[in-house]
Amino acid sequence: MVRKKILDAIVLSSTFGEEIEFIVNFLDSVILNCSKIKEYYLVQPVLVFELKEKEKCRKIREIFSKKDFPIKPLLLINKNSRGFPACLNYGIANTNSEFILRLDTDDRLEEDRIKKQLDFMKKFSLDMSSGNMNDLSGKELRYPTNRFGLSLVTALGACPIAHPSICIRRYIFNPYNEKLNRCEDVELWIRLFISEGFKWRGLNSSLTKYSIKRASEKS
Repeated sequence: MVRKKILDAIVLSSTFGEEIEFIVNFLDSVILNCSKIKEYYLVQPVLVFELKEKEKCRKIREIFSKKDFPIKPLLLINKNSRGFPACLNYGIANTNSEFILRLDTDDRLEEDRIKKQLDFMKKFSLDMSSGNMNDLSGKELRYPTNRFGLSLVTALGACPIAHPSICIRRYIFNPYNEKLNRCEDVELWIRLFISEGFKWRGLNSSLTKYSIKRASEKS
């Protein structure tokens, strides 16, 4: 695959068998956020489909080819393997950017998230950052912002990082373990946090609008 020029960041997602209209609405929302900050950062949505959804991918490409947007989504088909972790790894392997932001298709970026988080990453020279989330009723879901909190939450058996809130530097990213079909994020966090010199900070603010209902359906 011929790679495009290096971007400041990508917003990386994969699908959960959603309908075309659902995916188009998701991409419209992300593109709007990316377009608002294009004077500061060049950011592109990247969505990865499994091979069995290639026809759906084709139809969505056709829809966006007719939209007059300053930023177009990059739609990829994972021809190598199956599964959510495999699709995310495929998206990372077939793009260029300094930073990777994660977002599920049922979640939405807070309006100022991308610029706020990229500014935060650069200010403190971080390898990764994360933050809180708001559910659709407006209730804030809070996550640790320091190492002690991370260790405590992990020891209690809970996920210490909201994966739809992360921003990570590409060079530090270790691929997801494709043998796992659950908890692939937690396993990745543990590998990263025990690595020498890893620099992480949490933002004490909400970065993502989170759909608890859809998360429960996927679980």
